Amino acid sequence: MRAQRIRKALSHFAAVVTPHCRSLTIISPFFGCLVQWEGLTRFLTVAGAPLDNNLCERALKLAALNRKNSLFYKTQRGAATGDVLMSIIKTCALNHRNGWEYLLAAVRNERLVGRDPTRWLPCRFASDGVREQAA
Repeated sequence: MRAQRIRKALSHFAAVVTPHCRSLTIISPFFGCLVQWEGLTRFLTVAGAPLDNNLCERALKLAALNRKNSLFYKTQRGAATGDVLMSIIKTCALNHRNGWEYLLAAVRNERLVGRDPTRWLPCRFASDGVREQAA
């Protein structure tokens, strides 16, 4: 029912805007809307498609925050280290792991991490074998 109302409103919008396509400039928001029309209306035809992109926005927010903070690194190496740490912490969060515990375990077991890094990936960190070695 809701999808039908939205589809009707979008069809009306397209019918109003389409005749004016020739007069639209590339920087016009309507032009961009019409170019991306199929993607913008995909949620009407794909079951379970989200109506928003909040998940993507949250992921980009961390990268934007890191970009802003990276202006204050003293060296390129410091900035690169900050990027790696941000990536590790975000990966831990996405895998429902404690980033602080993971980083402490990785530093404390540097040699074991060097021998078999795949066992120390954040997605595998909670496994009993890795936790026992980390303790």
